[in-house]
Amino acid sequence: MYLFFYLIKLNSLTKNVIIDIICMKGMASMIGKVNKYFTFRNFLQLLIVINIILTTIITTKGFLLIRSYNGFSSDSELENEMSIYQSVTSSEIKKGIAASSLVNCINSNVDIEKLPTNITDIIGNIKNYYESDGRRYAFKYQDIYTGFTVSYNENGVIYGASTVKAPLAIYIYELAEKGETDLDKELTYYPRHYLGGTGKIKDMEQNTSFTIRDLVGYAIKNSDNIAYTMLMEEYGRVNALNYWKDLGTKSIFTTNTNWGGISAYDASIYMKELYDFYLKDNDYSNELMDYFLNTTFKPLNGEKYNVANKSGWGDGVIHDVSIVFADNPYILVALSSLGDDDEYQSYFSTISEYAYDLHHEYWKYKMKLCSNIVQY
Repeated sequence: MYLFFYLIKLNSLTKNVIIDIICMKGMASMIGKVNKYFTFRNFLQLLIVINIILTTIITTKGFLLIRSYNGFSSDSELENEMSIYQSVTSSEIKKGIAASSLVNCINSNVDIEKLPTNITDIIGNIKNYYESDGRRYAFKYQDIYTGFTVSYNENGVIYGASTVKAPLAIYIYELAEKGETDLDKELTYYPRHYLGGTGKIKDMEQNTSFTIRDLVGYAIKNSDNIAYTMLMEEYGRVNALNYWKDLGTKSIFTTNTNWGGISAYDASIYMKELYDFYLKDNDYSNELMDYFLNTTFKPLNGEKYNVANKSGWGDGVIHDVSIVFADNPYILVALSSLGDDDEYQSYFSTISEYAYDLHHEYWKYKMKLCSNIVQY
């Protein structure tokens, strides 16, 4: 508003100056003197320059008045206000304040010795269930938010079958996000790639080309063996091995074959990596998670929640590794040497229920424990 009034004033001032010059006594003689040194065009240009100088001065003054109206009358005051704001936002929140204490409580490790019996009973039942039949090979539950973990034989290595397709897919998409591979590159299905078993490509014509993006989709959603073989040829087992070893895995890709072993320990690492990648919420992460959410076989808690998973079966084993999207998501790994025995359905159903009960009792305990922290 101030600026607007000053511009009006400037226009009036400019008009007055021009009128005064025109009406000045002895104007004719003055114009004669001016013409001696300047043309009339030069004279108009001079007036324009004067106008610009006056505009700049008055506009600046108007701006300073606007700043004063908003509470800043000088540069020094403005800087002081900003420095206070910065010191507040950059100061470290102390752990002793109430809100931080609540967050710390939720994130903190639980004291195993103080777990209530309803949780320890579930853990005991899981242990007894696995020990009663050695074919129920390994189990791991891991709460993603707090890291609370319950496992059985998590470091034991068993033939992984198609579960190994999951870490290869994650590896490829993380390379793509970094710009180190092109998902639209096409690979051709040659006779050397043929494998029986699961998948759709085996029923397609050879010499057909597929994008890497489509091959990953086939490998995860349909557990396609040919798609996986083509991708392994393109990216290399050793490259995938080195990538995952840097992230802490111990068994996947270590044998000189496309398949090899798996442990519950390794499976939880790459499924946690998948979840962390998904949290980036970009085109790559969302597309990859969609593949895992749309697999054809979901034996672990697939009826209660959305589940991102990869199963594997063959040569006497049947496994599943999952992210269960409960209110607080968790990772669930169930490995076995049950093969195609009818018992595998009961196995996955029982493990799903144990994990479901464990997860909910754990969070009820956590919330009750942390509700004792006094707030406002």
